[in-house]
Amino acid sequence: MAAIQTDSISVTLVQNTISVFSTSSVGGLIAKAKVGGTSGYAFKIYETYGASANGYLLAGAEPYWNMWSNKIPAEWDVSNGTAELRLKRNALNANGGYDFRLGDFGGYDHAAVQPQFSVATSFNFTGGAGAISWLAHFHQIKLPADITHILAKVTIGANVQTLLMPLADIIDSTPEISGYSINFTGVSETSGTAQLYASNAQGTEVATLNNIVPTRNFTINHLAQYAFLARGVGAPQIQDLTIFGNIIVPSGSGSIQIAAGTTELTGITIRISASSTVYSGAFFNLYLQQTGESDVFVGSYSAAASDPVSNTDLQDIYVTLNSAAAAGDNLAFLMTDVSPY
Repeated sequence: MAAIQTDSISVTLVQNTISVFSTSSVGGLIAKAKVGGTSGYAFKIYETYGASANGYLLAGAEPYWNMWSNKIPAEWDVSNGTAELRLKRNALNANGGYDFRLGDFGGYDHAAVQPQFSVATSFNFTGGAGAISWLAHFHQIKLPADITHILAKVTIGANVQTLLMPLADIIDSTPEISGYSINFTGVSETSGTAQLYASNAQGTEVATLNNIVPTRNFTINHLAQYAFLARGVGAPQIQDLTIFGNIIVPSGSGSIQIAAGTTELTGITIRISASSTVYSGAFFNLYLQQTGESDVFVGSYSAAASDPVSNTDLQDIYVTLNSAAAAGDNLAFLMTDVSPY
């Protein structure tokens, strides 16, 4: 669905866009709860909370409009140490300090995507060493102007490491999903957590982002003699096209063990599954990622797409590694430059 244009906003247009027809009041369109809430409202408003109203989103509640859009009739606030959604501020309103404005739907995108923070549920370490990796993309969500970075904090027992990601690198102006990792040594624990914080160039933990992307938990497998090839194939999100891949040869489930010292991968078949009601296929480049190494270009391919789905098998894939696989290395194939047709 196209974004609402600033010069064409009307109550009727907003009703049709967010599918709310039980009210024609601007306040009702903005505050009504699709999920949870109190007395039918998603926010702590004067009508239901009286003098204690502050306009913040109630725990577990969701409005009818998409809170992940860049243009919304609310704002993300980080002043309380955690990112919270609240109605736009109006200091002249003594009943909660918030405001309802139809014009705030200008540019609203009902199809906006929730920020992505993908962390595997399990990682393999060798000799107490390994890497925790993740994919991150914040799409079009609008955070406060002073939040210029996202801080990733990975905790394994007493071992805590952080990595600072510029927000500009993981929003919609940068369409590719970004991959990151942190290396650990001396690990004996079997589990850990990865959490994101709103931050700045100094790496300050301004606010947790659990209301946007929850903390991720993972386990650690301690192994001795293998590198591991992820069976899933990473791909960016493309509007009107769902595309992903999985290694089907060698068969099995979970990561594929690669003997330490291996210098090339052969005989691999990747099944690309693509679904679209708009496109009939897509072109893409395939790369192989390896811990501590530059990505290796594998080749350029195409895959068919249909509704509900088409499968295309890329057979007998051969890749020469930049350096021999070391015990504990993590390898993964990644689709980039996806161009639907």
